[in-house]
Amino acid sequence: MVCDDQPFTVIEGTNLRKLLRLLNLTMVVPSADTIRNDLLESFKKERDLMRKTLQVYELLNLFTFKKLAVAYKLIILTKLRNF
Repeated sequence: MVCDDQPFTVIEGTNLRKLLRLLNLTMVVPSADTIRNDLLESFKKERDLMRKTLQVYELLNLFTFKKLAVAYKLIILTKLRNF
């Protein structure tokens, strides 16, 4: 459904449910609401993980920039002293 950009309600169709049960007799076909809720929960977890990852990279970049700025100041000061 997700790969083919189908609505979640496709799973509610009787023919699809029959096909899925034919392929796997023990399969319990979830409802459209269950699929939507599961996908939304997965999306939120991945989104939060991505936010945390980007925050870490932002801090690392800021830290690196500050280190470079300090190093640059030290080079300038050293050159001025030797001038």
